[in-house]
This record gives sequence, structure tokens and C-alpha cells, in this order.
Amino acid sequence: MNMKHSVVVIDDNIEVLSYLSDSINKMENFECTNAYRTVQEFLDLKSSDAEFLILDLGLPNVERGLEAISLLKNKNNALEIIILTAYEDNDLIVKALTLGAMGYLFKSEVMTRLEEELNVLVDGGAALSPLVARKIISHFSPKPKTMSVLNRKEEDILKYLANGSTYDEVSEFMDMKIDNVRYYVKSIYKKLHVNNKSSAIQKYFFGFF
Repeated sequence: MNMKHSVVVIDDNIEVLSYLSDSINKMENFECTNAYRTVQEFLDLKSSDAEFLILDLGLPNVERGLEAISLLKNKNNALEIIILTAYEDNDLIVKALTLGAMGYLFKSEVMTRLEEELNVLVDGGAALSPLVARKIISHFSPKPKTMSVLNRKEEDILKYLANGSTYDEVSEFMDMKIDNVRYYVKSIYKKLHVNNKSSAIQKYFFGFF
């Protein structure tokens, strides 16, 4: 009889915790060796031989969940973490994977994909459903430029600033008072929903922050 791979689950929802534990124990190649409602319970262990850990990213909020990934990896660098969450934010997915998570599943997918993704990890792959993979690709794809947002004068000012011109130089080049330059710059920031020159340039001419 083959030894089953050990899985730990951390989720603050007792019903989800129970469901995941039962589901994993019914799998051919995996068993849930422990289930916790907080990350700290796992961190307090002297040692753990778990191979895989399923982590609810909302424990107790998103930022704390992201911090937990690093803490868990520091305790056991060989531990392979699958994020389980309802959050479908592209940036959040990338942050979680950058911090060391090896998989990312939405809670809407867990019933149909969890066992498959765990097997992918066993085979040395990354547990990313097609939906997650698509969001990652979308995150790194070129963003559409917002060329119609600014009027011609605002666009000319931003071009000068992008080329390294100072407000005084823009004032001279465009034959306007420096206070007017500042007025247009504020208008640019407002239209682009940014608060500094660098973000305005990146968003307007390159389509990203």
C-alpha cells in the first residue's frame, strides 16, 4: 500500500475546514494530517512533516494572509502551499505566488479541482487552474493606453515632463505661466487617478503603474 501524502489545512471557517479535511481523506493519494483555524497554531508546532498546506488567504484579512505565506515558508521551506480564496484579484495572485505559494485555487473551484491540483504538485508542477493561469497572463499583458483622457495641452505637458523637463522649462516651452503649468498637472493627476509624475507617465504612455 502506497503511503499517502500529508496535507495540512488552515481556514478560520469551521465548516470549510471540516469539508476540506473530509474531502482530502477520501482522496487516493492524500490524507489530512491536521486542520487548524489559525496560522499561529501551525507555527507553534515544534515541527511538522506535512508536505502540502492549504491556506485560506483571508486569515484574518488579506494582508495578514500574505504575510503568513512567508512565515510558513520560513518554518518549513519544503512546504508547498496552495492558496484557497474567494479573492480573484490579479495582483493578489501574483503577490501570493511571488511570496512562495505553489498553487492558487478559488473556493468556487475547490470541489472539482483540489485533488487534481495536489497531484500536479506531487509531479513537480504548480497548482494553477486555467482560470488562475488566465488571470496571471492578463496581469502581465500590455494594458490599453488611455490616450483619449487628456486634452492636447495636458498631453503636451506630460510629454515634456516624461522627457525630463522641469516645470520652469515646460512654462518656457509652452509660453504659459508656471502657475498654469501646475494647474494642468493637477488636472492630469485627477484625470488619471494618480498622485505623482512617475505614475502619470507610466499610466498614460505605457498603460500600467
